[in-house]
Amino acid sequence: DQGILFMAPGSSIQTNGGLLEINGEGGGITLANIDVMNSPSFNLTYAGSAELRISGSIYGQNDVSTSGVATDGAVITISAPKADLFIDRGATVAGNDYYGTGGGYLTLVGRNVTVSSINASGGIDGDFASSPGQGGTVKITANYDGTDDSGIIDVGTILAGIS
Repeated sequence: DQGILFMAPGSSIQTNGGLLEINGEGGGITLANIDVMNSPSFNLTYAGSAELRISGSIYGQNDVSTSGVATDGAVITISAPKADLFIDRGATVAGNDYYGTGGGYLTLVGRNVTVSSINASGGIDGDFASSPGQGGTVKITANYDGTDDSGIIDVGTILAGIS
């Protein structure tokens, strides 16, 4: 019998890019927050068919690169093609307001995908920017498997324009 992987509320996965692969069955997988720390990209691949739930949020708004200038929002892919994917507190890959950088790229794949909110908007023209950043890209795929309870996308709000 397989158990449940659970991260307590307030805990987080902090990464500076890379790939995280999870294979879970039985009770499913619950992760808390995922913070992509100023990285170019982060991929989470889930091979199981039981529910994948991110009980916190996904945050990939890049602050400052090593050159001292903020970069565009992170490139984040969460792929759970055989499982229902839930992101309870939303996903942010927005541009940095202080530097007016562009929004990032967010790709979500699941059997069904439910996310409370998505922010991929460009940063406003702040102290070091004369114009706002461009909005990011959001791609959501729900894999229909021939049953009535698959292929459903449920998103509260999406912000992906210029601030």
